Amino acid sequence: MTKGIATMNACVNTADHAVLRRFILSIFLPIVLAAMLLASAIITATVFVFDSMLVVFIAAAALAVVVLLRRAYLTFCELVFAQARAMESEKLKEALATLDTALNTMPQSVALYDKRQKIVIANRQYVALYKLKDGEIIPGMTMREILEMSAKRGVYLGEDPEKYIAERVRAMEAPADERVIERFPDGRVISKTRNLMPDGGWLSVHEDITDRQRAEDKIAYLARNDVLTGLFNRTVLHERTERALAHMRRSGRECAIFLIDLDDFKVVNDNFGHQVGDRLLQAVAGRLHAAVREVDTVARIGGDEFAILLDCGDGARDSADRLAQRILESLQEPVEIDGFIIHAYASIGVAIAPEDGADSPVLQRHADLALYQAKEAGRGCVRFFNPEMDSALRVERALEFDLRQALMAEEFELHYQAVVNVKTLQTVSAEALVRWRHPQHGMIPPDRFIKIAEKTGLINQLGEWVLNTACAEAMRWPSNTSVAVNLSPTQFKNGQVVEIVRNALVTTQFPANRLTLEITESTLLEHTDENLMVLEQLRALGVRIALDDFGTGYSSLSYLRTIPFDVVKIDRSFVVAMATSSRSESIVAAVVALSRSLNFTTVAEGIETQEQFELIRAAGCTTVQGYLFARPKPASELDFSTHCGGAMNRAA
Repeated sequence: MTKGIATMNACVNTADHAVLRRFILSIFLPIVLAAMLLASAIITATVFVFDSMLVVFIAAAALAVVVLLRRAYLTFCELVFAQARAMESEKLKEALATLDTALNTMPQSVALYDKRQKIVIANRQYVALYKLKDGEIIPGMTMREILEMSAKRGVYLGEDPEKYIAERVRAMEAPADERVIERFPDGRVISKTRNLMPDGGWLSVHEDITDRQRAEDKIAYLARNDVLTGLFNRTVLHERTERALAHMRRSGRECAIFLIDLDDFKVVNDNFGHQVGDRLLQAVAGRLHAAVREVDTVARIGGDEFAILLDCGDGARDSADRLAQRILESLQEPVEIDGFIIHAYASIGVAIAPEDGADSPVLQRHADLALYQAKEAGRGCVRFFNPEMDSALRVERALEFDLRQALMAEEFELHYQAVVNVKTLQTVSAEALVRWRHPQHGMIPPDRFIKIAEKTGLINQLGEWVLNTACAEAMRWPSNTSVAVNLSPTQFKNGQVVEIVRNALVTTQFPANRLTLEITESTLLEHTDENLMVLEQLRALGVRIALDDFGTGYSSLSYLRTIPFDVVKIDRSFVVAMATSSRSESIVAAVVALSRSLNFTTVAEGIETQEQFELIRAAGCTTVQGYLFARPKPASELDFSTHCGGAMNRAA
């Protein structure tokens, strides 16, 4: 009873009235009836004498009690099991609710299919992935039915949705796990993973990896492409060159490497700004790309350096020559950027495989040698590699090594060329010219080693030595004479030229007003504002500034008005042309007149004949310099007396 009451209380507490009624009818009442029968039997036994009928009655009552109790017990057990099942059902419902919550909060799209390709369960993300609505995917639908519904909303690959659906259904029939990445027309990138289940079904996990894939694509793009121009980079060029060379070895089909370097690109950056320079690079990249075919490769491999891998086919030299001319012609058209009209010029070096090399490093090195020769020849030139270039490079490399040794071994010496006053024919100055006395090769002229010194940076050390030596030797000259020393663009922009000049003057005690520093026009084109500041600082030391080789670069009379010069040196090309060109004669006269008005001294270079001297004197030039008066010679051989040559005889 206690257990029955407890069960009743449990039933009441759970408000399960149906169970309570069943408990009362099936358990509680039979127990009460059994108890009443047993009590009656006992009472009868105490009142009447035991006889056979009484025994039977008692036995029957006892049996009834046993039957009723057994029934009550079985019913009780059934109720307990039913309650347990109810509790398990509740737990199952809770578990399913938890699973449903977990599935629907997962970032991935998840679906479970049985072995008949019918869906068992899918989360909301799976429904949304296929652009379906809640309730449209129901258990028992086949995968084909789901794909057909989503295809109507544009979720399929290729042009034929039925073909796509058939391929996906067929793929699901394969008894193997699968992972594919699909790029849908709407731009989404979906990763699909299928894991087989023991019963033949499978679990599909789909994930939208669009953002991650875009990031990976960007990284992959940056690893192979130039950010500014969109062209391929050096890595891709190397890969494709190796591939083309391998194909050439199999088929004999020739290819060529072009190296293209923009001439004076730094000038564009300095004068117009890096933003304009970047847009010029983009314009050049577009023109190069338009000049080639789909099978060719265009790459940007440096700041202002590009490369082209040309699939030549037959007639490699002719194909390469035609492309080179197309490139030069395409670059001749000026580029307008932010109102500026900019002309792009390029030097091109070409190497053809297999005659110039059968592997990528050799081919590119030879193209680089050809490019070097093209730049040496001037703007807008093309050079094809030839073996002599390689020999010349070896000689240059050897010369570079010897040049480093020469600085330590003090193998350099200075020669001086006199600068003569036109009226008095008196030597008023001398230009210091460095010479290299090589222990094996003898005297080496500056045009063979100055450029090497500039490229290697040795010009700074060499230039400082020239400056100090010239000042020291000029201290022994007449006090009314001066010495001129050339400064290269490399020296001028190293940031220490002012301090180097100051130290030379202090160390040698040479008067600053007797020192003239000569700079070229190309120096002025780089970092104009900074250069003006350096010029002002040099003039503040008391030295004189000369514009050397005026007329050979980006000559502009505005230089003479805006930059603080003391001397203008007219290039020998104008002097030579004066005899045959009235235009050159007029230009020289204009420069001399402007210089006189600005109180500049003028020096005409390269005077070699009496006729040239007469023309220059007639134009009003102040001083002259050239072989007519003196060749370069050591300081000990300088003659500061009046010249007595042919010029002397005609001087008035």
